[in-house]
Amino acid sequence: MTTRHDTTDAYAGPMAEVLRRHNQGHSETDIRSAVRDFILGAELARPAEVNQEESPTDGAAGRVDMVVRETFIEFKRNLYSGAVVNPAYIKQLDGYLSDAIDKGRGIKTGILTDGKRWILRSIGDATDAAATELLSPPVQVFETAQQGLRLYEWLRDQALTEQAYDIAPTRDNLRRYFGDASVNTNQNLATLRWMYDQHRELNTVRVKRRLWGDLLRAALGEVAGNPDELDDLFVRHTYLTAVIGMAVQASFGINIYDLAAQQPSDLLKGERLKAATGLSGIIESD
Repeated sequence: MTTRHDTTDAYAGPMAEVLRRHNQGHSETDIRSAVRDFILGAELARPAEVNQEESPTDGAAGRVDMVVRETFIEFKRNLYSGAVVNPAYIKQLDGYLSDAIDKGRGIKTGILTDGKRWILRSIGDATDAAATELLSPPVQVFETAQQGLRLYEWLRDQALTEQAYDIAPTRDNLRRYFGDASVNTNQNLATLRWMYDQHRELNTVRVKRRLWGDLLRAALGEVAGNPDELDDLFVRHTYLTAVIGMAVQASFGINIYDLAAQQPSDLLKGERLKAATGLSGIIESD
């Protein structure tokens, strides 16, 4: 996705409008509209990627104020209850995140904002958060028009991460998009770890975890580490396997973006690849 030249002036006007509506006590809807204009004007997303008043999952009672690709955004007139962030708002957003991932929707992050203060939540935060964390989460404050560039950079790097296509498989690009410092990678790993913790007692999961451990010992000998560290390694290997499987399918001309939207489970099973090429035993679990 192309972005505008990164200058303070380019973002000052839209940022000033967001802050004006916040400071003058406008409604949540008005603040949401200004933030939408900021996101679209900064080319952080395309119009078709921004939806409003959307259910987090099919049949859910509540509605998320705004959904931008893989991020929920909830707007409040004032985030605070007295001197602390209102924990009910955080629990609401965390609940949306948990419901979405539990139902297989590709949502990884959530934002809570009043236009001036911004709180980022990930799926890992939504699991049994301590009361103190609910009361004092990290808050990013953008209170002047000149800080519009900072808000743009924060959204770009932490929440509305770049959607890149046709990336050359260079060492630098692999490090940027899949390395340990990649926000996307860390969000994906946190999501997978959450899913693993939620479903680790299922027979299929337990069998795969045991077989993985057996293969690891066969390859490396006895592996040192506490169970939690080994579980993290299992999650990392699961993620790596999924990424490699998608890269293989893409190299055979399979449109993995279309597949992710229509039949996401096929990305892990390789059914379309088998139908298109006759090759089996490459992507599926055997």
